[in-house]
Amino acid sequence: MAWSCCFPKSRQSKATNAMKFSEIDLAGEKPVFELRTSLESDRSDVAKNMTRNSTVIELGEVSYLCEEAPFHPLKLSESSAIRQLASFIPPEGPISCQSLQKVIQQDLQDDDVLSSSFLGSIVLVTQETSLDRETLGLLSSFGCKKLFLTNTNIGKGPFFFSCDGIFRAFRLYPDTHDAFVTSVIPSLTDKNTYQSISATAYRQRVKCVAVPSRLYFKRTEELPLAGIRLSVKDVFHLKGVVTTNGNRAYESLYGEQDVSSAAVQAAIDKGAIIVGKATTVEFAGAQEVEGDWADFRYPKNPRADGYLRATGSSVGSACGMATYPWLDGSLGSDCGGSIRDPAVVFGVAGFRASHDGIQEENTSPRFQRTGYLTRDMKTLCDLTRHAVRRPFADRESWRPKRVIAINEYASGRADVDELFTETAEKLAKFLGTELVKVSLEETWERTKPVETDQGFLSRYAKTFMTIVRKDYYDSGAKFREDYQTKFNAAPFVAQTTRYLWGGATEPPAEFEEALREVKEHNAWFSENIVNDSTVMVIPRFSLDRRDEYLPDPWQREWMVWDSNLHASIGGYPNLMMPIGQLPFQSEISQRQEVFPVTLAITGPHGTDLAMLGFIHDFLAKHGPAIGVQPGKSAYPDTAT
Repeated sequence: MAWSCCFPKSRQSKATNAMKFSEIDLAGEKPVFELRTSLESDRSDVAKNMTRNSTVIELGEVSYLCEEAPFHPLKLSESSAIRQLASFIPPEGPISCQSLQKVIQQDLQDDDVLSSSFLGSIVLVTQETSLDRETLGLLSSFGCKKLFLTNTNIGKGPFFFSCDGIFRAFRLYPDTHDAFVTSVIPSLTDKNTYQSISATAYRQRVKCVAVPSRLYFKRTEELPLAGIRLSVKDVFHLKGVVTTNGNRAYESLYGEQDVSSAAVQAAIDKGAIIVGKATTVEFAGAQEVEGDWADFRYPKNPRADGYLRATGSSVGSACGMATYPWLDGSLGSDCGGSIRDPAVVFGVAGFRASHDGIQEENTSPRFQRTGYLTRDMKTLCDLTRHAVRRPFADRESWRPKRVIAINEYASGRADVDELFTETAEKLAKFLGTELVKVSLEETWERTKPVETDQGFLSRYAKTFMTIVRKDYYDSGAKFREDYQTKFNAAPFVAQTTRYLWGGATEPPAEFEEALREVKEHNAWFSENIVNDSTVMVIPRFSLDRRDEYLPDPWQREWMVWDSNLHASIGGYPNLMMPIGQLPFQSEISQRQEVFPVTLAITGPHGTDLAMLGFIHDFLAKHGPAIGVQPGKSAYPDTAT
C-alpha cells in the first residue's frame, strides 16, 4: 500500500517563488503527511551577510563544522535550532525499498562525513509523491523521524538545517602531527576564494582541519579532480588566505592574498578542494631537525617509533599524507629534493615533474618545481595529468629499453640494497629488459669533457648550492625591503635561512662557473646515463632522528653532490616509489619497528605520465601494493 501525499489547499504557498516539499512525520504510530513551502531568499543576501562565526557541532564522538551561511535557501523548518539532515537521490521512477536501501548504504560507505547521526531527518530528491509502507519502515529503521520529499535538487550528502536554510557540513579532524598551518574552507559564493577557519574539538589542544563531504562532488570531463582533498604547501598563495612562507615576519607583513598561485589555481580549476595550508620549512629552505625550527612547529613523522626525521621543505605535505586517511594529496615544491626527500622519510609517493628551466610563479630558486605527494599511484597520476605544468610533449606510450642502477648510489645498508635489487630486477623484467649496474665515476672517466681532470662527484660538488644560495638571497630581496619599510627593522629568519642568504657574498665568477657546469652536466647526463631509452633507479631510505643535534649551518657540509641533483638541475622527471618496509631496533621504543624503503626512478624529459603509468601497472602486478597506508606502518599487513 502506498502512502499518497494529499494535502490541504490552505498549506499551498501564495508566493510565486515558493519551493514545495512534502514533510512526513515518522515519529508516531502512523506517518503524518504535510505539504509545506519554502520562500526562496535572495541569494545575494548570503554574500552580503557572510560572517566567520562557523559553529562546531558534536554528534556523538564526532565533531562537525556548520558553515556560517546557508548553502541553499530551502527552508525545512520554522525553528532557528540547527539540526542535522541527510539528503539522498534515489533512482528516477517509483522508489522501492531495495533501491533506496542500496543508495543509503552506498553513500554511507563512500563518505567519511555522512554518518548515521544525520539520518534523524532525511530528504529525498525525487519527483515522486508517494512511498509505500515497506520503504517508510526502512527509513524508520535508520532512525529517521522526519522525511522530506522535494524536487528541488539540493544535492546529496550530510547537511544541517534551520529556518535560515540548509548548511553544508564539514567534518573536523584533529591535526595531531602538526602537518597544517591552517585549515581552510571554500567560499559559498566563489569556488576560487577560501577562508581560514580556527576550530578545536574533541577536547584536544590541537587545531582541527575541516573536510567537506565527498558526496558534494561529482567528477566530470571538465572537473576530473572534483572532490579530491588537497593540502597546499604554505609557500603557495591561496586567494583569501594569508601565506606564511614558514616565517612569522612574512606572515605579519602580507595579508590575505588576492590571487592564488598558478599551481594552486590549476588544481582548483579541475575541481580539487583545498582543505588547508601545509606546514613548510622557512621559505622552502633547509631546516632539517627540530633544533632548526624557530617560528612554527616541526611536524611529526608517524612512521615507525614516531621519532624519525621529518625532513625536506614539503614536510607538512608529506606528513599529512603519511598520517591522515582523509587527505588525498598535497601540492608541494621541490628544488634539491623538497618533495622527494619527505616522500622517502614518510614512506609515500612523491613526484618531481619534468622541468624546462623556466622559473615557476611563487617558486625560488630557478630549480624549484611544483609537484604532488600521495599515498597511491592512481591519484598521483591524476594530479600530474590534470594539475601540473608539463613543458614537454607527453609520450604516454613510451617504455624504456634499459634500466640502470648506479653503484655509487647504493644505500650502504645490505637489507635495503637487497630489497631494492629484487624490486628493480622485477621492474626491468616487467618492462622487457634487464637491470644493468653502472659506475657513475667509471662512465665519467671514459666520456668526460676533455677540459676537466676531476672526478664526477668532485666536479659538481659545489654546483647546485652555489646557484641556490644566490637565488635564495635574490628572491628574498623584496620581502626584506618591504619589512624594513613597514616596521623599520630587519625581519627575523632562522639560522639556515641566514646561511642560504649568505650566498650573496660569493664571487660572481663562481656563480657563472656553476651555471656553465649545469649545462655541462645536463649534456653529459642525457647522453651517457639517462638517454631517450633509459631510466635510472636508486634505493632510498632514512633512519635519521628528529632530535639529532647538527652543527650550526655555517659548520655543516653543504657542498656535496647527491642523487637528487641530476633531476634538479637537469629537469628530468623523478619519482619516489615506496616498495616495502624493513625492520630495525628502535632506540626510542626499545623494540623492533619497521621503516619505509623507496625506489627512486628518473627518466627522460616528457616521460612523466608514461613513468607514472607503467609504475602503477608494475605495482598492481608485483606489489607490495599500488598505494601505502597511513600510520606507523606503510604496509600494516606485512609489519613485524
